[in-house]
Amino acid sequence: MARKQNICVNDLAGLLNRLYPWKLAEDWDNVGLLVGEGGAPVERVLVCLDIDSSVIAEAERLGVQAVVAHHPLLFKPLKRISPV
Repeated sequence: MARKQNICVNDLAGLLNRLYPWKLAEDWDNVGLLVGEGGAPVERVLVCLDIDSSVIAEAERLGVQAVVAHHPLLFKPLKRISPV
């Protein structure tokens, strides 16, 4: 029987960096942890191409603790954050 291993967001980010080194990203690309706490525990991960409201809703429905997206949520610097 497989033993469950506890990992955190930083562990997941480190694994992804080993598999897909951030140093290979273009200078303009925004890679790495963009939202959240590095020490937060992770049991379930959702992988997607782009993050939008439907992906966030699906992540909540599935009870995942991390979302890994090919395209960054924050690509260009933010100038303002306002309520929808």
